[in-house]
Amino acid sequence: MIAEKLTFPEPRTGESPLDYAVLLGEHYVARSSAEHRKLHGQYFTPPEIARFMVSLASPRVARVLDAGAGTGILACAVVERHMQSRSDGPLHLECYERDPALMPALERSLDYARGACPGLTYRVHRADFAAEVLLRQSNLFESLSSDFDLAIGNPPYFKLPSRSDIVEAAKKRGVPGTSNIYSLMMRLAGNLLRAAGELVYIVPRGFCSGLYFKGFRTQLLGSFGLEHVHVFGSRSDPFRNHEVLQENVVVRLRKGPQPETVVLTESEGIADLRTITPQSFAARTVIDREAGWVIRLPVGEQEQLALAQVQRWPCTLGRLGLRVSTGPVVAFRSRSWLRQSDGDYPLIWLNHVRPMALEWPSDLAKPQYVRDCPESQPWLVPNSNYVVLRRFSAKEDRRRLIAAPLLREQFATDRLGLENHLNFIHRPHESLSCEEAIGLSALLNSPLLDCYFRAVNGNTQVNACDLRTLPLPEQETIVRLGRQILGGGPWEDAVAEELRSSGSPAEEVR
Repeated sequence: MIAEKLTFPEPRTGESPLDYAVLLGEHYVARSSAEHRKLHGQYFTPPEIARFMVSLASPRVARVLDAGAGTGILACAVVERHMQSRSDGPLHLECYERDPALMPALERSLDYARGACPGLTYRVHRADFAAEVLLRQSNLFESLSSDFDLAIGNPPYFKLPSRSDIVEAAKKRGVPGTSNIYSLMMRLAGNLLRAAGELVYIVPRGFCSGLYFKGFRTQLLGSFGLEHVHVFGSRSDPFRNHEVLQENVVVRLRKGPQPETVVLTESEGIADLRTITPQSFAARTVIDREAGWVIRLPVGEQEQLALAQVQRWPCTLGRLGLRVSTGPVVAFRSRSWLRQSDGDYPLIWLNHVRPMALEWPSDLAKPQYVRDCPESQPWLVPNSNYVVLRRFSAKEDRRRLIAAPLLREQFATDRLGLENHLNFIHRPHESLSCEEAIGLSALLNSPLLDCYFRAVNGNTQVNACDLRTLPLPEQETIVRLGRQILGGGPWEDAVAEELRSSGSPAEEVR
């Protein structure tokens, strides 16, 4: 909710258009509720990031689209760059904003920018960009010609209901990326660019991998060349004023074929943006088409070492005859046959999984047993040897991959319950050997594989589809490692020794 009818301050003497747009944003945030901003997915771009994003684009652009303009921060950053380039050519901004409460601020900032930049023209649309394009135009883009030089954006972030009108319209028109509004807006804005036009967006890193965004990546990277990706190491710093924890990237794509190289840069946050060091990588190193157009981001030396080492491994779970599945017990659907104590079968949660250790039962304030009844039987798994992994990690966790061997001998029952926030690796119709379960768990917990996984996956989720494409060594190596760990000594030392003996300088990845 907006606490009052907003009035906005006048610009200060000599204030730049960008700084005035930032001031208007701060004024709005101070007078609107967090619930209202969350509803509209509003996280305003800090001025340092806005200037950085504009610096990635070509210096001379004539027509610019901002599909979620807010108070005009990115649009005014474009104006500021245009003025600094001393261009005497025209500049036109096409700006969309869906929140009526922000319209006065957006119009104020653009009107002020026009006073500072005589060649500027603009048009403001009080409309939801995605809805306007998909629902209110009989032809996909009939009222907007596809001749923009630049589409720049910090789109809202929220999931779209799968049965919403926008999602249904997007599917009918063959536009993927409908799981979240940001990917949909990114794709629709890209469609409005001229040939060789540029798309510069700051978005969550999660779109770079995973099944949910596979269709979006496939279509996007089939039409655009990925030229530059900037990775923020801190999850909190880029949008610290909004208390957002999110792995973010800035991407620059150009409408046309993929260039041979992609530039990667990294900063911890905002303060070190000016001291970044660009690195060029072969496009095939960054974009893995065979894995579903996954965008891999080995921005640091450790990630580059891990990528080079792990990709030499010849196997995957499938080639080893193994499968990964999601724990079948969904707690909220199973309350009638779950028990805190005195149940018939163990129920394993992600909280029980530690690196190389399964700690059950524990002081967890959740049901840890399953009652033996007809309703529970279809959701249990045979007591066998497995590797169990957490599907989710906390954003502040140092590790992404947290795995433990679950061995048949640990439980006296013939069946087990595995909760839905776990993945488990198994051999269909057979059992993993103890050595396989222990060796594979140790590899998954190793700094080498965890570092590799972070380079190819920007989510805090560890999805089964990501595990299926994970490179692994041959079965003999996994069994030998498991046997060595069973023989005694720290598992970390056994992994390092095994990888060294097989030609991987694992001690270099920490």
